[in-house]
Amino acid sequence: MTLRSRVIPSAIMLLRGNLNKKLTWGTQTMFTARHICLLLVGLVSAIEPVIAQFPRTNIYSRPELPPADVLRRLDLHLAWSTVVPMDGKHDRILYVLIDGKDLLVLTNSGQVARVNAESGQVLWKSRPGRAYTAVPYLTANHRSVYVILNATLYSLDRERGLVKWEYSLPGGLSTAPVVDGEQIYAPRSDTRLTAFTLPFVMLMKDGTPGQSLIYSNLDSTAGRAERPQPKWNVITNLDLAYQPVQSTDSLFVVTPDGKGRAFRKFPTNSDPESFRYEINGKISVPPSGYGSMAYFGSDDSNLYALDIDNGRLSWRYTAGSPISRRPVALESDVYVTSEREGLARLNRSTGDPMWRIPIGGGLYGANPTADRFLAASDRFVYALDGVGRLIVIDRRRGVTRGWMEKTDLRVPIVNQVSDRIYLAANDGTIVCMHDRELLKPLRHRKKLEDAASAILKLLDTSVVEKAGAPGTLDSVLAGLRTRYGVSFIYGSELLREAGLSDIATKEVSIRAVENKPLRTVYQSLLKQVNAGYLVEDNTLLIVPLDKADMKGPMDGKGPKDDKKDDTKPKDDKEPKDDKKDDKEAKDDKKPKDD
Repeated sequence: MTLRSRVIPSAIMLLRGNLNKKLTWGTQTMFTARHICLLLVGLVSAIEPVIAQFPRTNIYSRPELPPADVLRRLDLHLAWSTVVPMDGKHDRILYVLIDGKDLLVLTNSGQVARVNAESGQVLWKSRPGRAYTAVPYLTANHRSVYVILNATLYSLDRERGLVKWEYSLPGGLSTAPVVDGEQIYAPRSDTRLTAFTLPFVMLMKDGTPGQSLIYSNLDSTAGRAERPQPKWNVITNLDLAYQPVQSTDSLFVVTPDGKGRAFRKFPTNSDPESFRYEINGKISVPPSGYGSMAYFGSDDSNLYALDIDNGRLSWRYTAGSPISRRPVALESDVYVTSEREGLARLNRSTGDPMWRIPIGGGLYGANPTADRFLAASDRFVYALDGVGRLIVIDRRRGVTRGWMEKTDLRVPIVNQVSDRIYLAANDGTIVCMHDRELLKPLRHRKKLEDAASAILKLLDTSVVEKAGAPGTLDSVLAGLRTRYGVSFIYGSELLREAGLSDIATKEVSIRAVENKPLRTVYQSLLKQVNAGYLVEDNTLLIVPLDKADMKGPMDGKGPKDDKKDDTKPKDDKEPKDDKKDDKEAKDDKKPKDD
């Protein structure tokens, strides 16, 4: 956004209603407000060509860290700085995805790096495929990081960055895909939107791909496959220019000409489309989402909040000028930037503006200095202004508290996950700053994160179970699902290879437990048939015992067993056969004993 679009509206707001009044500066010079407006317009016209050259994310620089005195003045603390190795000066940071406690950094050369968002440690870096082949895309779920290079989809193991599989997409992408735990959704340049079921591929200890399994809650008869399988494909006849927004059950796309379409992730018939929603304005920025809500802004000066599961418009906010930045949705707030008004903070439930900023004798709902949201704590909102300076805004009142002169950290990173401020440079430098009073990260999507890990909390819940009558594994698991709401699915291919194809019909029984974690019930039950489980998207994936994640005490006896195991190595170390050594040791002790 140009300086003209920032300064002139501010001047107009300051002088609104005063065009015929005279203002006094000092005690001598008299100006009319009309003269001041003309002066400002001339000044901006003169300096705008220089300012307009400023933020370009492909500028290569070697930035210095923010000075300590500036950080103190802004109540900021520099948590860490790190450098992601780059492929020389011709490489640059293309995109940074904040996912959970990770920063996933994608560069122009196609390199991906995983950085711990709380410590700055570079955990791994990987470059699948050929470098500089085409504009790459990046997305991730809890299991893998997915990179698209030159119409080839690569799956990288999230823990180690190793390639698990690659797949040639049937068409070029028009924008970045989105992914959940089961499927990846690819918007294509031929207007098609395709859902692919993801394979469940396990890595061996040496890093090579091992067994694989199609995983889906809707398909219990999974078969062997090491590549994604098309689940559904629809010709939308839309310009799919923006990354879709997703909820647990739905997918929503909007187009530059204001057309919106929603699709069921798991349709019950051949047509996944669920509803259409269209507006009269053009859409120039991507939408964003939180839970089942999609937020998209238009050139008609409105921000729309739409429930993509049922098609209902929750609210609409009129900004007064076209929406110029992608909206940012946090747990309680939505931040939206409009072309002339600046950055506004809205109540996410109602769409009501939360700020009343005194400017020129009036109260306004947006901060005219702020242009791009970066992060927010419970006290402050951090943003960039029109010339790239970091500004600190009082979160409650919306007034600017201070600013940091622009630095060579020219790559802004929008953080919707926590309160941490991340800035980067194209030499690979990344810095993390935060409110001096918040040593522990404030997580803005805690409710969504908790919902995603609900099964883990449930498995840690203490329960009381009486010894049950024998029954088939399938029937006993179904009974537990009724009582606790834990879904399950059989890893058919892995079980078949382990000779456990008939596991569902094997006879098992629940053993009595009292005030033990629910996971111990499942562990003891499955161990009877030499099986265990993996947790996949709030579902237990039943697999052979040697493939299972059996963390936690088994039947509540883990700690005792561990202690017994710890004593064994000590007994094994006794030199029973070396009698000479024993004799020498006894001789050495005799003088002391005497």
